[in-house]
Amino acid sequence: MTKSTEQQSDAVTPLAAEFPAATETEWLAQVEKSLKGRDFDKALTKPDYDGGRILPLYVGDPAAQRAGYGPATGATAAMPADVDPQRPWHILVGADIAAPDANAHLLESLENGASAVGLEVRVAPNGELPGQLAQVLNGIRLDLVPIRIKAGAYALPLAAAFADYAAKMNIEPTTLSGSFGADPLGTLAATGVLPEPVEDLLAGTAQAAKARSLPLAMFDVGTQPYHLAGASDGQELGIAMATGVAYLRALEGAGLSADDGAAALGFTLVADARMFETIAKFRAARLLWARVLNAAGVAGVPMSLAAETAERMMSRADPHVNMLRATAAAQAAGIAGAETILVAPFDAAGADRMPLARRLARNTQLILQAESHLGRVLDPAAGAYYMEARTRELTDVAWKVFQQIEAAGGMAAALTGGVIADMLTATADRRDADIAKRKLPLTGVSEFPDLDQALLRPLPRAESASSNGREQRIAPLAPRRLAQSFEDLRDAAASTGPIIFAATFGALPEYNGRLLWLRNALAAGGVAVAGGEPAAGVADVAEAFKASGLSVAVICASDAAYETQLGALVSALRQAGASHVLLAGKPPADAPALDGSLQAGGDLVAALTGLHRLLGIAVKGAA
Repeated sequence: MTKSTEQQSDAVTPLAAEFPAATETEWLAQVEKSLKGRDFDKALTKPDYDGGRILPLYVGDPAAQRAGYGPATGATAAMPADVDPQRPWHILVGADIAAPDANAHLLESLENGASAVGLEVRVAPNGELPGQLAQVLNGIRLDLVPIRIKAGAYALPLAAAFADYAAKMNIEPTTLSGSFGADPLGTLAATGVLPEPVEDLLAGTAQAAKARSLPLAMFDVGTQPYHLAGASDGQELGIAMATGVAYLRALEGAGLSADDGAAALGFTLVADARMFETIAKFRAARLLWARVLNAAGVAGVPMSLAAETAERMMSRADPHVNMLRATAAAQAAGIAGAETILVAPFDAAGADRMPLARRLARNTQLILQAESHLGRVLDPAAGAYYMEARTRELTDVAWKVFQQIEAAGGMAAALTGGVIADMLTATADRRDADIAKRKLPLTGVSEFPDLDQALLRPLPRAESASSNGREQRIAPLAPRRLAQSFEDLRDAAASTGPIIFAATFGALPEYNGRLLWLRNALAAGGVAVAGGEPAAGVADVAEAFKASGLSVAVICASDAAYETQLGALVSALRQAGASHVLLAGKPPADAPALDGSLQAGGDLVAALTGLHRLLGIAVKGAA
């Protein structure tokens, strides 16, 4: 069923005709007046992690703008047009094949709105695989429900076991759809281990794809390991293209035609809470892959594109905020034309699983489909100047990343040679610096943290694969969840429940804004703040501190008070027994000796780590 469209009229509406066309020059003139001398780029543009800048205004041809059209990139044409508006994508529910409740979880989800099942293989399959597969798929109509297996490096044994299962169950092969999810390069990136050298694994998997015993795609390019390690949007896309090309070459090496090779692989990109950037990324992915296939002489083979929500955006602190993040990510992927979407439950960053979290993850997509009607319009972002410009920019950046990887010898060589790790580490470091300075705020983590709410238990460490004498090993890409540094601070402080004293001076209106900032900043590191009452004199501050029984004080007052009273306040607090005295805000030039300061715009992670040291708290990873 093709999505319904409405023809737009080229005629300018009578209302619009009553107003003169505004130009970008006129807009800029008004902006300059409002900035009052401030730098335009610093005030109104925002850097991305691909070296570009996001502008406050995107414009095109004025005549086209008045007619309601924008500059097209061609992304719409690359999307599938035969989409059911009632179910524009498959709602995927995933399960670990070895989990005891996998079958019950899948069946319950299918009965309540999910439309596709996913199986993940986290460890090397053993002789129990056929029985596990039969148990986990018991009662599931695979002739009606697509299956996506996230097999990584273990697609060959999974494919063989699945073919046997289909034969025993008398399942007609032509009714099956989905993917075996072979992604050996992604497995090597995430775990650092492959059961055999990557070249051999690629060749063997490609040979299995050539056999085509079942009509399921063999390869699936998954970008989650790279995204989790810090990849920018352009880097994620460039890596995806390089990986796809590596798999295409392996398939052609096994004797498949370019067309059959293209049909034997799909892509699973990461969707995160940056909704517009995610839309642009998915639109750019289709353009990039079309360019690759065109160079390979392939026409008429559409890109198979799935989405899964980002691991790196999920937090253990205030995990219910993850519902908002996942909703934005799912909406973006749906708007951008993903054919299958997997939404992680809000407790995915922790070790425990709540039925409510799974239900909400599923229902989020049902609401987007049935109540928000995202399937009613094909590529609703088309024609928006901002979206078209960002799609085009990401396409250009990603192609350069792809060329860089190809120049390094291809994806396998770039991964094993450390090119990918170096690329992603540099980007992750820049992002982490922005998180530490709260230029990139994390709600419930670095902004508005709730000290009364315990963090989710951390996930256990993955077990390393046992040696079989043939495996290939490299250093895996280091995962970099956005909230990790602040969560480490919270974990370290949890056992002691540290409290410091806010030595406030003056009337409440003079320091209240700074005090609220201080409480919020310290809570991000698991530190509570006592005090905060107005004090008319220095002696009153010292007396209140002494009565608190605490040992560390943070002076919190107005800048004017710092200029005239800071020396007296520091001296009085030390005499009252303060082992350490810090300052909230920037110290004046002639400030007395302090034990540190906390300033807006500074590195809050470093400041909190230093404060933990003063309090005798050891923080994981701190030097």
